[in-house]
Amino acid sequence: MSGLLKGMKMQTNLAYTENGARAYNTTGSNLLDFFCRGGAMRTAGENEIIRLFDKALCEDKLFYPVVKGYEKSIIPVRLTNMEKSWIKALVEEPSAAMILSKEILIKLKEALKDVDSPINSEIIEVTNKSTLPEISDLEQYENNFRTILKAISEEKAISYCNIDRLGNEYCGMLSLPVRLEYSLKDSRFRVSMYCLKNHRPIMANVFTMSNIEIVEANRSVITREEALKQLHKNRYSKEPILLEVTDKKSAMERCFMSFSELERSSRCLEKDKYEIKLYYYTFEEEDIIRKILALGPYVKVLSPRRIVDEVIRRIKKAIELNSFALGGKAENKMIEIKGTERKV
Repeated sequence: MSGLLKGMKMQTNLAYTENGARAYNTTGSNLLDFFCRGGAMRTAGENEIIRLFDKALCEDKLFYPVVKGYEKSIIPVRLTNMEKSWIKALVEEPSAAMILSKEILIKLKEALKDVDSPINSEIIEVTNKSTLPEISDLEQYENNFRTILKAISEEKAISYCNIDRLGNEYCGMLSLPVRLEYSLKDSRFRVSMYCLKNHRPIMANVFTMSNIEIVEANRSVITREEALKQLHKNRYSKEPILLEVTDKKSAMERCFMSFSELERSSRCLEKDKYEIKLYYYTFEEEDIIRKILALGPYVKVLSPRRIVDEVIRRIKKAIELNSFALGGKAENKMIEIKGTERKV
């Protein structure tokens, strides 16, 4: 009977590839199936993943896959020499001290002391960096980062002081930190928060904040997940800014550096021509327009129309301020307004 059942299972296990070749739906092993499908289950539902994992666990408790939620790792992590070199290079970066504790850094450096790793500063040249002044108090900046990160992980509010871009100082602020964001160009962190006093999403630069303390006794009236939803609903752009970039004079690299802190996507249109979508907070729009203008003639704004018109208006204003006249002779037509039929 067991032979008949096995034969029936094999018959129902048959499948065909796109080219018409015979194949199997499964390997015949729940454990092997889980390993084979693991990398392709990013969009699978949670219940389906749990079901497949439970089947693998029931089949073989010794070699079951290591997944989140299980305390003991059965399968040890074995790194290749290339992975070890990469980790060593990251650990030796000054910014690693902000994220990792001193104890972990010491352990990693000791474990990787015999690993050959190139010195980043000798092989990597960092370009297109902003000209912001150095952070005056690096220790306070690192402490700010760690305190905010702890508050986010524990979903607790913080009290703090902050100086805005106009130099105004605000103290006794109370907010729930939601997310830390990093600008590669500025080498700075900023934090998205929900202000518990004004009941609205706000953002602050980590290096302008001081006297940050986690409020242990005060439980927020809003959860981090709810604050994120409000941030996206009320302060996030309804439509992304669509750019067309001609990759000359490192235009693509400069774009990614300038907008490194934003959610974005890109695709290749043709050789040396790309499309970039920028998703942003509405209160960042002014800063984004300035960055677009600074990128020069190799970046064209396609949509939304409101942003296109604003870019054109500012270019015309700049031309007027510099004593240029529209509609002059051919030899004076030095600037092309991208995204429209007009040229100047």
